[in-house]
Amino acid sequence: MTTDPVLASRIGHLRLRDLMLLDHIAATGSLRRTAERLHVTQPAITQALRGLEAAFGAALVDRQARGVALTPAGQAALQRLSAARHELLAAQAAAQAPARPVLRVGCVPLAALRFMPAALAALQRDAPHVRVELHEATVAPLWQALGTGALDAILSRLPPSDEPALMFDDAVVQLVGDERFAFVAGPGHRAARGRQTLRSLAGHAWALPPQDSLTRRAFDGLYLDAGLAPPEPVVTSVSFHTNLHLVATGRFITVAPESVVRRYAPTLRLTPLRVPAQRGAGRLAWVYRGGKQHDPALAALTACIAEAASLA
Repeated sequence: MTTDPVLASRIGHLRLRDLMLLDHIAATGSLRRTAERLHVTQPAITQALRGLEAAFGAALVDRQARGVALTPAGQAALQRLSAARHELLAAQAAAQAPARPVLRVGCVPLAALRFMPAALAALQRDAPHVRVELHEATVAPLWQALGTGALDAILSRLPPSDEPALMFDDAVVQLVGDERFAFVAGPGHRAARGRQTLRSLAGHAWALPPQDSLTRRAFDGLYLDAGLAPPEPVVTSVSFHTNLHLVATGRFITVAPESVVRRYAPTLRLTPLRVPAQRGAGRLAWVYRGGKQHDPALAALTACIAEAASLA
């Protein structure tokens, strides 16, 4: 990456408060409200914004009739500045406890069950001084948090092709495995008797993940590809743990990752259904920002993730 030396010298004159200015403008949509939030005058905000735009060499804010909005350049800058703000907070925490670094790690529930226990056990063995804050969420929030710097790394499915904005230029992506879905019923459920079709299963009571999840989108896609309307679930839950326990009552059927079904099946007396149509649940990847690749704590956890993936 090359930087104009004149612009680089202007960056050196900016204050930390100036670098946070775009965050406030994006949140308020108004220079006046930004000034009120920061307890300064509007001319002071205007002056600070001019200095920021001069240092960045681009128009960052578009003045509109009903307020202001970030330009594409401003949005790109804000993404990096948000990450820098989180890094500053992490640096502050590191200064308070330099011998015990903290990693903020996000993962989808599937990864939390399939990979994280073994990886974190290995990390405790190899680097017991490293602490981990583990955050479970769905795919889009994880990628967004990684993009803003709120998380140091994520173990997640790759974002869907129709949401390219979730990806970012300096993402380091290491694939750790694939997953397939399984349709599953509980003890005594009539769907467990013989081979089923998508049409025959549609009329049963379903417990499914929410519509914005990748699992539900893939599930609905199976029905749409077959020219059928997707079933309307009786229960919607983001947790496949909850859905599988509902199935164990014998009243519901659900769809869940195969590895999870295998783990729960003996205890909950679950029966994977024989359904001709199948679809992959997606590829799981360990992802972090390129600027973090030389962090010793992250490098240690990355090695443990690779070890857990090789054993899964």
